[in-house]
Amino acid sequence: AVCLALTVALICIIYFLLCGRGALAIITLPAAALSCYGMSKELLSLCFKHAGGDGLLRMNAATAQKERAVIAIMSIITGAEGDGELFERLENFYLSEECENRFYAVVCNLPDSKKKARADDEKIISSAIKRIEALNAKYGEHFGIFVRERRYSRSEGKYIGWERKRGAVLELCRFMRGEKTSIYRYIADKCFLAKAKYLITLDSDTNLYSGASCELVGTMMHPLNKPIVRDGAVVSGHAVVQPHIAPTLESSSASAFAGISAGAGGVDSYAGAAFDIYENVFGGGSFCGKGIIDVDVFLAVCDDFFKNERVLSHDLLEGNLAGAAIASDITLTDSTPKNAIAYYVRQHRWLRGDLQTLPYLFSHVVNARGERIKNPMGLLSKYKIADNIASALAPLTSFVSLFLIALLGGDVLLIAAPFLLAGIAFPRVRAAVSLFLPGEAKKAARRYRARVMPHLLGGFCHSFYKLCALAYEAWLFADAAARTAYRFIISKKNFLNWKTAAAAERESTGLKKYIFSMWFSLLAGAFALCTGKILMVILGLLWLFFPFFAFLLSEEWGGARGLSHRERQIIEAYAEEMWGFFRDNVGESTNFLPPDNRAYSPSDRVAYRTSPTNIGLYLVSLVGARDLSLITSEELCSGAAHTLASIERLPKWRGHLYNWY
Repeated sequence: AVCLALTVALICIIYFLLCGRGALAIITLPAAALSCYGMSKELLSLCFKHAGGDGLLRMNAATAQKERAVIAIMSIITGAEGDGELFERLENFYLSEECENRFYAVVCNLPDSKKKARADDEKIISSAIKRIEALNAKYGEHFGIFVRERRYSRSEGKYIGWERKRGAVLELCRFMRGEKTSIYRYIADKCFLAKAKYLITLDSDTNLYSGASCELVGTMMHPLNKPIVRDGAVVSGHAVVQPHIAPTLESSSASAFAGISAGAGGVDSYAGAAFDIYENVFGGGSFCGKGIIDVDVFLAVCDDFFKNERVLSHDLLEGNLAGAAIASDITLTDSTPKNAIAYYVRQHRWLRGDLQTLPYLFSHVVNARGERIKNPMGLLSKYKIADNIASALAPLTSFVSLFLIALLGGDVLLIAAPFLLAGIAFPRVRAAVSLFLPGEAKKAARRYRARVMPHLLGGFCHSFYKLCALAYEAWLFADAAARTAYRFIISKKNFLNWKTAAAAERESTGLKKYIFSMWFSLLAGAFALCTGKILMVILGLLWLFFPFFAFLLSEEWGGARGLSHRERQIIEAYAEEMWGFFRDNVGESTNFLPPDNRAYSPSDRVAYRTSPTNIGLYLVSLVGARDLSLITSEELCSGAAHTLASIERLPKWRGHLYNWY
């Protein structure tokens, strides 16, 4: 924190001196400080990348499998096709684990309504219950459903699931401990729930991979991670562990916009653990709502703590109270918005949610019973809240300062602009720069096309996009701040106003929608052109065309186009070279099993070890080689038969191949 403050202070002094030390420099100094704060934080994160050791310790999988845990998806059920996908996901979770000490459930809210009950409620609930009953009939009593009754919300002026997702998590924890809740229809083994210590909460689009639940449970079980509560908050250990969340490969490659905003997507097991500066430096991360919870400790610190109908972004606050940690070597994936409209609907909701956490910066807060109590959150927890607001505020302050300087002190515009735009452009470029640090450069060189090029291109594309979106994102924060202030001071309503990104994606997103939604960017671009300053003219053009740019980027990729003759020749040549590895290195001398690799430097040598992955790839390559006429059908059958015969002779554990031979 001291390093960060000193770095920002030094950059601000340089900015002040270069910009003439006048009134304009003083007025725009906060904007430069916020922008440079974002850049400095990214730079310092590179210095602390390897701080904090090797991450959280955990018990082994065999021990974790003995501990009971509930895996629950929080969702709204509508009876539509989307519900079917929800239960299929639950089935996949079971099939990927098949652990007797796991219970898989859906916690359901019904759609918001002006009435407590709707005519189609019973149909929706019955359909969901039938799906759970079918899963239990198929696999045994491992699945459950919890349907929450609507309650009237004064804030929203309608009947909703109490406190939305925050209420769903809290009430499931209460239900597990036999307390009264709004859950009125359920299928569950109450005995199992009562003895379950942990709850893994997921969203309806989150993917839980094989072994992930055991890794999360094993982390919570380790003695060094045992939570200790004092004065209403966890002061040592962790009652919440948050895995690294990455966008799915499918959603991040659905459109150009998704690729720019979310990155490459997917899980790269060779890329190493994700980095979180809070976890690595301070030993405490930020909870984002998908992770594992110690039920009893969570209830002890969070139950009745928050004022009702005031908290939208509850995850960070709950994580602060429960001592959240980041298990950065455990990765789950979820989808990312495919178009800019859905992305900014979600962003606006997040901004309002972050602004609604501001009361928790103070020493005293109001709880669910209306009592004024001492805020148990520490300095680090409050810093996380302030950090979120500062990061979100940066586009607005930079945007306003650019116009002020262009109109009142145009001579220093080119000097001030790099300071004002640094925090916007730098974060994603940092990912590319980090590859060339000592220790990382050597790894990057081995995987140049797989790691360096995507990071470089992705980083620069994202930075360019953020410059184009600056005016609109400044307006987005201003709008969110104005609405939040109005609701806190005047209306006292709509604190839980919510539209999911999925719902936004289903709405019409034609060009007209982009123009009407992003009208401020058009207006700002026109004004910037009128300043006559060359930099502002360039930025004005970017802002003016941003709605059209965002619309084009958001178009989903169409079907695959056919390859040209030249492209087919190139790909076939690559395929022949790849097949050459197996042709030259798999044979009788290797028992028709593929070696792991062949090194040509510093000497030519073959690694005579293999794994199920290598063998599987070889068998698939055999089929591919035949499809491309690189081998004959006889060679395919012969090669596969020899390999399968070797597999039969390999030692196994309960019929399964070992990891290495």
